[in-house]
Amino acid sequence: MPLEVLGVLVGAGVPLAIVLAHLAGGSTHTLLDKDTIQTKLADLDPSAELAEVLVCEGGQSALFTLADGRLGVAWTMERSLSLRLLSTWQLKESGQGLEVDLRDPGWPTRRLQVHSQETRQQWLHTLGPV
Repeated sequence: MPLEVLGVLVGAGVPLAIVLAHLAGGSTHTLLDKDTIQTKLADLDPSAELAEVLVCEGGQSALFTLADGRLGVAWTMERSLSLRLLSTWQLKESGQGLEVDLRDPGWPTRRLQVHSQETRQQWLHTLGPV
């Protein structure tokens, strides 16, 4: 195959594949809410019961507590959802939000944008460093 033909195929094919994936809904974001977190939590720990959920302003990250006192963090990446239950953490105020140190080199911190000072202080008071 001549190099010019290969160049045209790659040059047109890659952008076309990206556009088609986008039009098919491949770039939509999952927004977090209590029901979405509960569904994913049932896969991870069927006996776990949500107590309280704090979703960040954009709906992309959330902190949640379980009835047994554990803390969890959830975040979305496009249409997938990741969820972590934490045994140790450090929660601190960071700018206009909260920062959770997961104490894990693979996922060192998660930041949540929470504009309400009252809400930030409530979560800091309840779930400060453990």
